[in-house]
Amino acid sequence: MAKLEKQKAEDTLKEYAAFDSEDGGIILNGMTMWARQTLNSEIFTFKPAEWFKIWFYIISKANFSSGYLDRGDGVFTHEKISQECNVTRDQVKHCLEYMREAGMIATRKVKIGTIIKVLKYDKYQNINNYRYREEADE
Repeated sequence: MAKLEKQKAEDTLKEYAAFDSEDGGIILNGMTMWARQTLNSEIFTFKPAEWFKIWFYIISKANFSSGYLDRGDGVFTHEKISQECNVTRDQVKHCLEYMREAGMIATRKVKIGTIIKVLKYDKYQNINNYRYREEADE
């Protein structure tokens, strides 16, 4: 396991090294948005830190545009989430149970894993839904 973790860390460093400011600052593979109110959310404040890591992973891997999967959906396995987030499968299981009960996700088993639907993906991943305080007060 330590060898796998070291390889993942080296691969990540290579990705960052590949980012060259001379290329106009292009960052590949898209982005996600996080509302500042996330800092006051139950999963960030009161749940195990690993759970927020899992939540961040799911949001980051969810489909951004409709196609084979709907926007906000992703195909996952407990094993893959466990490996990618460096958490136990038990932590994944309990976290997903919490997120379902909290209305954060819906899940559907399929042949190759589980489709996880982030329920408010469009609300939080749409820049038009974000306003500065002054704009919101007008």
